[in-house]
Amino acid sequence: RTVPVVLDLCRVIEQYAADCTLLTFSNPSSVVQRAVMQKTTLKVVGLCDAPATMHRLVARALGQLPDHVDTQYVGMHHFGWITSALVDGVERVEEALSDSAIWAALGIDPAIGGLIGALPHPYFRYFFHPHRMLAKQRSAAQPRALDLQRLEAQLLAEYAEYAGRGRPESLSRRSAVWYEAVVAPVVAALAFGVPARLALNLRNDGRVDELADDTVIEISARIEGGVIEAPRPRRLPSSVQLGLLQANAAYERALVEAILDDSRERLLEALLIHPLVPSFDAAREIVDELWPRRGWPKETAS
Repeated sequence: RTVPVVLDLCRVIEQYAADCTLLTFSNPSSVVQRAVMQKTTLKVVGLCDAPATMHRLVARALGQLPDHVDTQYVGMHHFGWITSALVDGVERVEEALSDSAIWAALGIDPAIGGLIGALPHPYFRYFFHPHRMLAKQRSAAQPRALDLQRLEAQLLAEYAEYAGRGRPESLSRRSAVWYEAVVAPVVAALAFGVPARLALNLRNDGRVDELADDTVIEISARIEGGVIEAPRPRRLPSSVQLGLLQANAAYERALVEAILDDSRERLLEALLIHPLVPSFDAAREIVDELWPRRGWPKETAS
C-alpha cells in the first residue's frame, strides 16, 4: 500500500526539488527506501526511533548518560543489533547484556544475549518467540491495527479543532518519539549543521561485506557539516546473525520487485523467504487473500 503512494510523491519532488534529501520513516521504511532508490534519482535516508530507544536502554543499564555511551548499531530496519557499547573507550556491551531490565523492556529471553553477544532489536521477539507473541495477540480484545486506526481517527478529529494550545489529548496514548529522537536531529544536522550521531538507513556500499551494495542497511552514522558519514562497523554481528541478515535482505529485494513488477509469483517467493511464514501453503494463502485487494496498479483499486 505504501510504496506506490510514496513513489507518486517522489515524482512530484523530482519535478520541484530534485536535489533535496528525502527522509522517510513510513513503514516498512527500508522497503520504501529501496523502491525509491530503484525508481527515482532522489537522495533518500530512512529513519527509525528504535535504535535510539535501544541506545538509551544500554546507557541506563551501564549507569551512564546517553551522551557518554558510544553504541554501535548494525543490521537492517527492524532487524538489527547493538553489537558494541563503549564508555571512555572501554567495551561494556557484555555488562549491558547482563541487565535483566533490558530484556524485560524488549520482551526477549535474556538467555539470547549470551548466545549472540549483542542486543537485538525489539522486533526480534516476533522471530525468537512467535508462539508467545501470537498467544498475546489472540488474548487482546481486538487487533492492534484497529486500536491504531481508532486512535488515528481521534487524533485527526482533535487536530481539526486544534487551537494551538498544548498537545492533543490522544497524542499521549501513542508512545512515539520519532520526531524528537530522530527526525528533528537529522533535519537540524542536514539543514543547519548541528552535529548528530544516530542510526540511519543507508545503502550498504561495502560496509557489511556479506550483503550486496544496494541492500538498505541500518547503521550508526554521524552527520557533520551536513554530510553523512557511516564507517564500517567496528564489531559485526556473528555469522549466525549475518545469515539472518542475508535472508532478510533477500526477502526485501523480492518484495520490492514484486511490488514494482506487480508480480504475484515474486510476492509468493518473498513470503517463502520470510521467517514468520511457516510454509508454502501459508504463503499461498496470504497471497490469495491480499492480491485482489492490493490497490496497485491503480486500475486494480476499488
